[in-house]
Amino acid sequence: MPPEHTNYFGCLKAFLKLAPAKPGKCGLLEMAETNISGGMKSHELFAVMAPALASEILEYNFAHDKKLYRATLEAVAQARKVRAVFLERQPRVERHASVIVALNRPALELAADSLLRNWLLKAHSALLTDFLDALKITHEKGAVENLPPSVEDAALLAAVDGLLAKYPAEVVVLYLHAFSDMNETRWANLVAMLQSDGRLKLERPVSPSTAQP
Repeated sequence: MPPEHTNYFGCLKAFLKLAPAKPGKCGLLEMAETNISGGMKSHELFAVMAPALASEILEYNFAHDKKLYRATLEAVAQARKVRAVFLERQPRVERHASVIVALNRPALELAADSLLRNWLLKAHSALLTDFLDALKITHEKGAVENLPPSVEDAALLAAVDGLLAKYPAEVVVLYLHAFSDMNETRWANLVAMLQSDGRLKLERPVSPSTAQP
């Protein structure tokens, strides 16, 4: 079995209460609890991403990972002090809207983290592979055991430019923030790029109804 499955699904099993998570790396991203860098956690990423993108992540997991989706509903129901069947009986659009709001909460960090990681590794493995290949980092279909402590500025810029030229910008931006903020190894030049490059700003678009005149 490829190494990314061993580590990555170890994290998911902890959320699904099927088995304890294994220590160390969890595929591409580490478990949320290991985030000691001060960066955004998964629930914070859900809070700032566009609602349509958050819905896409839920729809993907609904279609491709029923156990994870069901576990998410149970976690949300518990947080809201309702039965999971209450959420299941709602129309899916309405259900997902309420789940997204719940995923903004710190208490739902593990659920948010599992959904986001599952979507990135499975739905966007080509993007992950292209980024790591451009940086000449060894991986298994986008999952990394050990990141180098740093990468050269020119190589990083070229890798980011390549992603933006090939993939939807909102997916690229979300991936880069997740990659930087949830891995134990943080690259100072990537952190600086995410803060200064206008193409990589992660902020919820202002809707016409809430925009200031």
